[in-house]
Amino acid sequence: MKSEREELIEGLQDIIEGGGGGLDLDTPAHWAIDGIQEPIAFFRALSILLPPGGVLYMEGTSIAPCVAGFYERHAFAEPVPVVRDGISPIPEVFHVSFTPEVIDGLCDMVRERPLEQLFNHIKAYHNTSLVFTYHDAFVDELRVSGRVAEDTIRDFCAVLGATYCQEATKQRDMEQVRRFLWALENPDKARIKPEPLWRRLWNAITGR
Repeated sequence: MKSEREELIEGLQDIIEGGGGGLDLDTPAHWAIDGIQEPIAFFRALSILLPPGGVLYMEGTSIAPCVAGFYERHAFAEPVPVVRDGISPIPEVFHVSFTPEVIDGLCDMVRERPLEQLFNHIKAYHNTSLVFTYHDAFVDELRVSGRVAEDTIRDFCAVLGATYCQEATKQRDMEQVRRFLWALENPDKARIKPEPLWRRLWNAITGR
């Protein structure tokens, strides 16, 4: 069995080999939405944010086989690379067409299973633009592209009883990711305390 350090190294190598690229929040500022508590209400309200033809990106490390099968049956035919949030262990990712049938299925599965069996992180895109990213869905804040009009954000939050504000967008620094990988691969050459490493690694990978 791989150690936690070995899994971290593998995850970082995978991100670097993939170029760390893909769709991410790319506007100078984004909307940060807090207070979303009900997954079913969230999925039912998504049509306010995500236009027809959109794609849901589901990422997780403990996705149940039947849930993965559902995602595969509704897979989007022409997926676009998306920046991955999970580092270690390397997560499964699915690009799922945003349709009423998919929303109904997600709501049914939310009623039947723990959320970690469905996803850890959720994102969505339309054409070649990321619409939102939801790291640690229903724990962390939902971050929505600055391209989405404030009136739309206000309507979405009103339905969910959530609040919003505007925040500056920070981009992932791949050079920092490479430095962290080197430090993990060369522990005798880099004196790193566990807490600062995790904090800096989080900032580097998520761009926050």
